[in-house]
Amino acid sequence: MGFLALLNKKLDHIKVYKSAAYYFSHVYSALKWVKKWKDLSVAQIKPELIEAYLINRAEKVSPYTANSELRCLRALFNFGCHPRKGWITSNPTAGVRYFRFHALRHLGASMLERAHAPVGDIQRLLGHENRTTTEIYLHSIGELERKAMSLFDSEMRADSHTESHTNFSHR
Repeated sequence: MGFLALLNKKLDHIKVYKSAAYYFSHVYSALKWVKKWKDLSVAQIKPELIEAYLINRAEKVSPYTANSELRCLRALFNFGCHPRKGWITSNPTAGVRYFRFHALRHLGASMLERAHAPVGDIQRLLGHENRTTTEIYLHSIGELERKAMSLFDSEMRADSHTESHTNFSHR
């Protein structure tokens, strides 16, 4: 089956059974895919081809957009693989991974620490309330240093100068 034929069947299905907004979001993505793959059969579309397209989209637009398009492509090929339809035999998006961002937080925190940024500043940048959460991101700190920092942190909280003036039970 041709890619364009499968895409048109999926868009017809979406138009009948989904909202107009959902339909138009798929049409927008579909226009991009048609430019690339309109003359290909589904069998010619390999995971490597999809990955290259998605990497390009992530670089030129955003990783969020690439992930959104991957979800749409998976839905398209799953639609064609459905047992009652059986138009295609395999989904070329199987094994194509989504873009993940969490590792970049760890990398950024470690880089800031290596550049001697104060842990408190790193903590605020990451949006952590607890210093120990931030320390998890700092891979170069050893376990002994973590324990020492935790002890110091708990001692500072216990003997807080501000707390003694705001806690009226001491008076």
